[in-house]
Amino acid sequence: VEVGHTWHQMGKAHDAMEQHDESLHCFTEALRIFRTQLGEEDLTVALALNNVGVNYARRKEYSKAIELCSEALRIRKVRLGEEHLDIADGLYNLANILDEWRRYDQALKFYSQALAIYRSNLGDDDIEVANCLQFMGTIFMKENEHDRALTCFNEAVRVYRQKDGGEDELAGVLFYLGRIFAKRAEFKSSLDCFTESYQLRKSQLGENHVDTVEAARFVAAIERKLHSGR
Repeated sequence: VEVGHTWHQMGKAHDAMEQHDESLHCFTEALRIFRTQLGEEDLTVALALNNVGVNYARRKEYSKAIELCSEALRIRKVRLGEEHLDIADGLYNLANILDEWRRYDQALKFYSQALAIYRSNLGDDDIEVANCLQFMGTIFMKENEHDRALTCFNEAVRVYRQKDGGEDELAGVLFYLGRIFAKRAEFKSSLDCFTESYQLRKSQLGENHVDTVEAARFVAAIERKLHSGR
């Protein structure tokens, strides 16, 4: 088992250096050893399955990634019960993969399940709750369900404003809100959101970062609309 843990640690090290082929090899070796030594239902096996699955997702092998991460989630449910925070993390991870795969209905289902567990364990004001709401909002926005997106984004903003270190996420959600308000021709609200997003990004990333420049471009565009009376 110690050899398996060594492989697993090597996989994490390669992950940190974004050497994903090497990390996949290490995690796969760790998984093989853990299964042999600990059996199929051990939580360590679930951890390795999840890490292998995430690496397949990075290679855009989404079907394989979902298969492995779903098996990891099944083991955790058996060992930990349905309401454990690790279950929420597993659901959130699956939702991220499905979201990237553009399987939006399935992703929303898993985000919603993760959100319910995070709320029951951590309350309404935790950063994990806000992260779920942000991703759900982006899916609703892609599907032009703007009212539902606004509900998610506004609640996420409320949480991010309370948290130290939440400025990057807050800037991103405000940018999305600006786009929705612009589509609804609510240009004053749109300008307020884009302006705050720009200020946060400028403070966090610098004036020349691509995200800061993008926010500045939207601020200018909305100001033109307001000044032209359109």
